[in-house]
Amino acid sequence: MELDDMKLAWQTLDRRLELHNALELDMFKERKFDKIKSGLRPLVFGQILQIALGVLLTSMSAPFWFEHMQTPHLLLCGLSLHAYALMMIVFAVRDLYMIFSIDYSSPVLDIQKRIAELRAWHLRIGPIFALTGSVVWIPMGLVIFYWLGADVWVHSPNFVYWLIANGVVCLGLVYGFIRWSRSSRSKFARSLEDSAAGRGVSRAQAVLAEIARFEDV
Repeated sequence: MELDDMKLAWQTLDRRLELHNALELDMFKERKFDKIKSGLRPLVFGQILQIALGVLLTSMSAPFWFEHMQTPHLLLCGLSLHAYALMMIVFAVRDLYMIFSIDYSSPVLDIQKRIAELRAWHLRIGPIFALTGSVVWIPMGLVIFYWLGADVWVHSPNFVYWLIANGVVCLGLVYGFIRWSRSSRSKFARSLEDSAAGRGVSRAQAVLAEIARFEDV
């Protein structure tokens, strides 16, 4: 075999090997991306449920405060619940937008950036939900009592003060726990952070890191 023929044979073999490796990488990435999508699916369903609950709470709280605009404490309760419902809807819509805007045909680095932004978003809104959730049960309870025929604020103000005191304690405990979890480097604190970010998000980051390592081989 002449030298030119040998060079041509090696070039052909190299091209076939490169094509084989490229196809293998594409198949590997496709399997991993499917795993990421399935891992994020519970989060998508959760956000859709959150929107539905937010819409339901809005449909209940908006007419309530509108009908009691002349009664300050009922107006305040209704507005608080309406604001909480709108927050649920807006945060969930933002979450879904970030998930569905991920382009899995883009480079892995870009996808990693999108997932990192989704994780950071969850870590920002997690404390907001925790803090508001520690006190929103008070106006919700007062509204439920009112629907049952008892205006607790008027007939049992001391009970309302007791509820508010408990809400303040809950708020303080939640705030202290958030501060501790952010400053701690313990395994438990890291587990809490992964839980707040979303297990699907954390797993997606791990899968993307695996893809990046495979590409570098």
